[in-house]
Amino acid sequence: MTKEIVENPDEFDWMKASRQERTEPSKALYRALRAVSDVTGEHIDILMDQAFGETATLGTDYISNFRRGNIAAGRAMMIHRWLEQNHFDVAQNASPTLFQVNPKSVWELFVEQHAKKAGLRIIPMKREMGILSRTKSAPKTVETLQLGQCFCFELDSPHDGVVVAFEKCKSDWHPLPLGADERRLRALVSEGAQFLPRDDAGKLIELEELQDTGQHQYVFVVSPNNTAPISMKDIAQTSYGEACVFIITVRFVS
Repeated sequence: MTKEIVENPDEFDWMKASRQERTEPSKALYRALRAVSDVTGEHIDILMDQAFGETATLGTDYISNFRRGNIAAGRAMMIHRWLEQNHFDVAQNASPTLFQVNPKSVWELFVEQHAKKAGLRIIPMKREMGILSRTKSAPKTVETLQLGQCFCFELDSPHDGVVVAFEKCKSDWHPLPLGADERRLRALVSEGAQFLPRDDAGKLIELEELQDTGQHQYVFVVSPNNTAPISMKDIAQTSYGEACVFIITVRFVS
């Protein structure tokens, strides 16, 4: 018997379902990806590369097999999450049983319920002789920054652990890497105040906004668990226990 797509799409576990149980959900997933291809004009192969985060080597019959509901569980899960984050409305219209709850809505409700405004600050920085230093005249609460102005964050963590961060700009949320490169989403933190982001050697990494004026929101989630999730959806649906959520808003002007 084919496994039903349950009320909450996150409850359909691609990795635990059998090949037969995945057949109908996989067909629904293909319809959603095909709909995005039709809307964007991008070939379905290109969309799958974007979902996988790399150029995948796929067999000649891969697409036709996918259309018939035959796709590896791990790849199906990656496509599902990518569609949720990037093309939810189109995917929901094409396959409403598989795409029922917008993860961005779940995330924003989580932030609204848990975020604290104290404990996270934006620090304007200046560069002199190649060395970054804190701007002495910076107010305790920064509400406005110039485009191109260097800045960092000061986080007052309640405990040791890890932190992940996200930025909202023009209604869209994006991960904010806190490590040495864009792949390092998590950063280790210790109890007390510290500057972020930092590289592997502990050196402060400067940030700057170069093009998008207007209001930006930053959310930091601190967890004592070093294996805490890094996606908005997984964070919002996980019981964090001692985790703390911090939010700050700044407006960038030209």
